[in-house]
Amino acid sequence: MYELVPLKFSSNALEPSLSETNIDEHYYTLYKNYKNKLNSLMIANDLKFIEIEYLLYNLENFDPKIAKQLSRYGGGYANHTLFFESLIPTNYFQTADYTVLDSEIDKQFGSKNDLKLLLEKNLLSIFSNGWTFLVADNLGNLKIINTKDQLSPLTLGYYPLIALDMWEHSYYFDYLSDKFSYASNLIELIDFKSANIKYLKSITFFKNNQ
Repeated sequence: MYELVPLKFSSNALEPSLSETNIDEHYYTLYKNYKNKLNSLMIANDLKFIEIEYLLYNLENFDPKIAKQLSRYGGGYANHTLFFESLIPTNYFQTADYTVLDSEIDKQFGSKNDLKLLLEKNLLSIFSNGWTFLVADNLGNLKIINTKDQLSPLTLGYYPLIALDMWEHSYYFDYLSDKFSYASNLIELIDFKSANIKYLKSITFFKNNQ
């Protein structure tokens, strides 16, 4: 069965950018709800539990009605899993190693700061509920995309490296309607070391799905 990804920080470690109340509600209520509904859907339809990335990447193999539900609950589960993996407190020490992803970011976006500005711009372009992702394609190229509701980039043929949530529940506790401050603070919490691991994993993923 699918499980919640363990938080790598305490619920109050992202303050003041994201409060303990925000993290607890987002993680233990909303994220957990998507996980529970996905597990119930899998069991009710006698589906095999496989890695969520492979499931969402191959939705065309399922009955259309079931695929729609898998996209909703599987996408909600996968997107939130990556969201919490994408964050790290600003005071956590990270080594200054120049990673493979760092090289690709510099090559394709100019610099990490340039990428952050684009991520923030994309976040603020979302109307209503959605997500901003940094993704990789099957050739290793990077791209920033937005998706609506809980649609996963995997369903569109991309491997997500960073997920940034722009649903109202992600910011309302701390920012009310001030999306600008939320987006500006959120991008400073991105864990690029985790994203690099995802980028390396994407290479293997696409090799296995040729």
